[in-house]
Amino acid sequence: MGSANKPARKKFRVAVSGSTIDGREISGEHLKAAAKNYDPTVYGARVNVEHITSPFPNSDLCAMGDVTALSAEDITEGPLSGRTALYAEIEPTDRMKKLTDEGKKIYSSIELHPQFSLNGNPYIVGLAMTDTPASLGTERLKFAAQQREQVMKFNNQ
Repeated sequence: MGSANKPARKKFRVAVSGSTIDGREISGEHLKAAAKNYDPTVYGARVNVEHITSPFPNSDLCAMGDVTALSAEDITEGPLSGRTALYAEIEPTDRMKKLTDEGKKIYSSIELHPQFSLNGNPYIVGLAMTDTPASLGTERLKFAAQQREQVMKFNNQ
């Protein structure tokens, strides 16, 4: 679903297969299937705070952004070698950028539906910003101003 007009976004590692810190299991096959099945035109995953959503648009718990794409890769190096990682491209709101710039809610936690209604396969229906991720190996969310400056510089040429 690539587009020449679509801006390049950093991929953040949002989940890793295996045991979570609270003893649940994340299947590598589920992560691969969720990445393969993800299509924001079918059902777009919103980014929320601590798995809480608010019906009020000006709430502190309003949506913080959108997951624009997912991919899965096998980890080949380091302490998590042999596991599968799920990566998300995120379109953050200004509020999400501000929170992460302040060091708040800097990790992610996936909302994985094991049997999504479209086809009965795993699907990511949401992504939470958190300070206490259940999955090992989640990457710190950081939206660099430098990257935005480079895009602006390129667009102004």
